[in-house]
Amino acid sequence: MRDYGQIVIAAFNGGTPKQLSEAVNLMSVCRFNPDVLQIIERMRDDGRMAGEAGTVAIDAFSKRGRKCQSIPPDLVAREKELAERALLAGSRQVATIYGELVGFDPPASMRGPLSEALRADFLDGDDIAPLMLARHPDVFGLSRIETRAYEIAFETLNSRTRSRRSLPPVEFDIPSPPLTDDERKQADLLAQTWLRNVKKPDVDGARHPGTRQTAVKSSHGSSPRPPDPPPASDAAASSRALHA
Repeated sequence: MRDYGQIVIAAFNGGTPKQLSEAVNLMSVCRFNPDVLQIIERMRDDGRMAGEAGTVAIDAFSKRGRKCQSIPPDLVAREKELAERALLAGSRQVATIYGELVGFDPPASMRGPLSEALRADFLDGDDIAPLMLARHPDVFGLSRIETRAYEIAFETLNSRTRSRRSLPPVEFDIPSPPLTDDERKQADLLAQTWLRNVKKPDVDGARHPGTRQTAVKSSHGSSPRPPDPPPASDAAASSRALHA
């Protein structure tokens, strides 16, 4: 029964990196809540979700929508500002949200901080961060080998994830010219080196450094998917809204 508005207002008035992260994630969840609600309604109406389950889900997301209304409209319009401040404060789990808000075309002064934050989230076990890095190699100055390594890292983490926010398989563009056998081997080696440093979740969801990544998140079963998946960054954001 927490008041979303008070959480966001407190973040704008200061707050720790953790509090800033919570507020930014709440604002992102609220932004995508109407889209997720429409997806669930369509799935219930066309029979892909049992009627009772669909009704329960719709009621839950409608309740969330009402809670989202407690966030003052003038602060909703400043979501990007808060996300940037949170990113610069070292908040975790805000990099992808900030990237989405700037269309992954941040000001030059924010490219370094965004890259570092995505990298930190990736090493903290976030399976979306490496996808965003791989999708925007020019923005982050990645080599062909680094780009492919992030693709491999995403594919590995996403395939291990059996939680409700795992994404459908993602197709990546083939570089031109195609990677050589040696480049592919280097990319795979680099990805495996990174993955060994990804934090492993404990049973309570906490992550611990220095352990080999064997599972990305606890299993919560599968989730319904929209009939026509949105672009990867939007799918990631919708997934956060669906399972927050």
